[in-house]
Amino acid sequence: MDFLRFLWWPEGNFEQELVQYRMTFHLFGALSSPSCACYALRKTANDNSHNFPAEVIDMVKRNFYVDDLLKSLPSEVEAIVMVQNLKAICLSGGFNLTKWLSNSCQVLSIIPEEHRSKNFKELDLDREKLNGLSGYSGVSRPTPSNSSSTSKTNHTQDVDCYL
Repeated sequence: MDFLRFLWWPEGNFEQELVQYRMTFHLFGALSSPSCACYALRKTANDNSHNFPAEVIDMVKRNFYVDDLLKSLPSEVEAIVMVQNLKAICLSGGFNLTKWLSNSCQVLSIIPEEHRSKNFKELDLDREKLNGLSGYSGVSRPTPSNSSSTSKTNHTQDVDCYL
């Protein structure tokens, strides 16, 4: 790989001979990072298409935006299966999914605490039922004033997962 090179004067001494270094991996935060992340996720999905159900492959290809995923599912059982499959397929490509968030205690219970979103670890989901992932990255809780009766998705019953 020959993505980036930089020049360095040893010990900051301009009198010494210039040393050229070459990066052998892609830098996090580079201008091309979002494109590389999307490509790597899609490649992982394609490479593992024979090992996972088609809906998992489709989810990796269509529900990630760079390294974020937002998905609502009709039941906790489906959400748990989705979490397990996403973790497995992404791990096969070298991605360790972290910063998980859900409005379901049952879904969160299968995710190690160190892999959950730090902003919501203290939420008591048994005491306060959340409708959608309100207050997180611009996702708002449906209310009568901003929800449509013609909407095909009833967010008050869906299980939401975000990472």
